[in-house]
Amino acid sequence: YTVYIENQSVQIETLVGNILGSVHVPPPGGPQVRFSIGAGDRQALQPPLSDSLPVTGTTVAMLFRQLGIYNVICLFCAALTDHKILFHSTSYSRMSDACQALCALMFPIKYS
Repeated sequence: YTVYIENQSVQIETLVGNILGSVHVPPPGGPQVRFSIGAGDRQALQPPLSDSLPVTGTTVAMLFRQLGIYNVICLFCAALTDHKILFHSTSYSRMSDACQALCALMFPIKYS
């Protein structure tokens, strides 16, 4: 995206090929891998310690800060009882973080 916006001389196809062809993902709990995809960048990749535990960072704490304990419990109960939940936000990243946090709170239950 930034290659397109900043009109860099690197073609997007080259960057996608670099990602798919030269980035080796370490196993769960493995060391952090640093790499460049060829657009003057530095990327870092480190898989979680366990491939089954959700990695939340600060999303759960942010959900509690934004909604409060009572509303998070109501949201959690609605999810567990299979009610429909509609997330609405002016910020796409906050909305996706809230969805990820709710899924993490429900672990190990998965909706199918």
